[in-house]
Amino acid sequence: MPIWVLVEIGVTIFVVVTLLITCAVLLSARPPRSSRDSGFSRHRGGRPLFPRGPRAG
Repeated sequence: MPIWVLVEIGVTIFVVVTLLITCAVLLSARPPRSSRDSGFSRHRGGRPLFPRGPRAG
């Protein structure tokens, strides 16, 4: 087997494993948005978290 075939296989495996690890980290880092957002906005009465005051700009 030529060396470039081994290099391509190694690079492909490295990229696939990196993508899988990145997706797993992102999915475990942030909880699902839909349930948390609906409960959070209902708890706050639907008002924005940072209302625009007189010093907004």
